[in-house]
Parts: sequence; C-alpha cells; structure tokens
Amino acid sequence: MEASPVTATSREDCGNCVDDDGDGRTDYEDPACCAQTAAMQVKKVLIVPGPAGAMKGHLSLTATLAQAGFADIDPTRDDVTVQFHNPNGELLCATVPHQRWKRERRRGPFDFGDPTGTAAQGLRKMQLKVQKSGSARFLTTGKKMDLDRYARPELTATVRVGDRCSTGTVALRSRGKKLVFP
Repeated sequence: MEASPVTATSREDCGNCVDDDGDGRTDYEDPACCAQTAAMQVKKVLIVPGPAGAMKGHLSLTATLAQAGFADIDPTRDDVTVQFHNPNGELLCATVPHQRWKRERRRGPFDFGDPTGTAAQGLRKMQLKVQKSGSARFLTTGKKMDLDRYARPELTATVRVGDRCSTGTVALRSRGKKLVFP
C-alpha cells in the first residue's frame, strides 16, 4: 500500500505533530489550529547540543507569549503544547495534559515539573506566569536531550494553551559549543 502525497489542499490535522496540509507549518504553528494567535517575543535561548545522537544536550527558553489578551489562560484547565522547529524540520512537539500542571498560589505562576523528562520529550520544567496586563511569560528547560539537530542558525518556537497559540522565530548564534539568543 502506497502512502498518498501531502498536497496544499489537505487539511491540517491539529495535534498529530505532522504538517498535513504541506504549508510548512505543523499543528499549532498553523493558524488553522488556533482560535487566537499572538507573536511570541523570545527573550533568551540556550542550547547545548551535546555529542551527536547522545542524550546529553541542555535547552532553556524564556519568552513572552503575548503582550495582552492571555490574562485568562489556565494550563490547569487546558492542555499545553510546545513545538520547536528549524530548517531540519520539526525538532520537538510535546503536549502536556492539564492534569500535570499546578499552581501553588492564586496569583502565582503555573508550573509543570517532570524530573525524568519523559512526559514532554525531555523538557523537565515549564512555567507560565500571567501578568495583570494580560501578557504571559513562559519558561522551559530540558536536559539529557538529543539536541544535535538543533544546530542550525534559526529556531521557531510555538506554545499553545487551549485555543491560543504564540509563535516566534529567532536567529541563533554560536558561542563555542553552545547556540544562544540574543
């Protein structure tokens, strides 16, 4: 049985980590999968790829998901998807169910933690902090990941919370064996 080719007229199937409609955008990078989109402002990225094929890489990303309009997002109610891609293609596409998030204080940040990294493809910590202004800060870190494919000059990050998505692309630069932004 031969697989049928993806055509530009295909429909994007949201949540399967595949570019079904062939437009170069996977799942929540594609506006067809989000009711509300926002431009992500990536503040800081650090990628230490590690040896090729080895599970020794480290990653951290800090970003503002939206300047406004995200005041009522709640990852304890809605699932969260994190996607990274570069010219190599989709690097990471992980959905964390809302049951895995917690919030210690009423106005405090939402936190996800997984010391093993198995729930989100190596990401061990995520934090979402909603500001009074409606902006939302996002932080994620991972270690013991195979990040060899990340060694390209461009990284696109997408974060979805419920039906809201934020995407941003940055140009990474080499600093020794690390890739960084800014």
